[in-house]
Amino acid sequence: MLGGDHGERLTSERLALIGSAYKRLAWIDLEGRADALAKMAEYYRRGADRARDKGADSSYPLLNARWAELAMRWQGTPGPPADVPPLAADLAAVRAAIDAREKLEGPQFWQDSLRVDCDLLEAVDADRLEPVRIREIADRYLARREHASAREFSSVCDHLE
Repeated sequence: MLGGDHGERLTSERLALIGSAYKRLAWIDLEGRADALAKMAEYYRRGADRARDKGADSSYPLLNARWAELAMRWQGTPGPPADVPPLAADLAAVRAAIDAREKLEGPQFWQDSLRVDCDLLEAVDADRLEPVRIREIADRYLARREHASAREFSSVCDHLE
């Protein structure tokens, strides 16, 4: 077991790291994929909740939780719990947080990347991946490369895989 329950000792960042570990486990453990995806969703969602409780940005863990839930659906396992807001509501909240942060701090690489992540998640969830839409989203990711270090852009590519 990667995570365990450590109560308040786990920050949103640590919860997201545990979610990331389960994401990687889902990549390599075909037999345990469903459980790893469920744990990935759980820990990323807990990370998002913890960030919100602390008044911090919850966009990154929230989007990762939603990706896990989408992958769970592809695996034929139950999706998010009934108390989870619709995807459209979460995407609207993430976009609003990005807009608010951009007004305060100006455009930033990670915020811009999250905006494209929202569009990709929305398109995949709605099964709207026509070639022109795929090209548009890919071009927007590639445009981010001009404003990123090699490590930052590699992280975005890793996330997409």
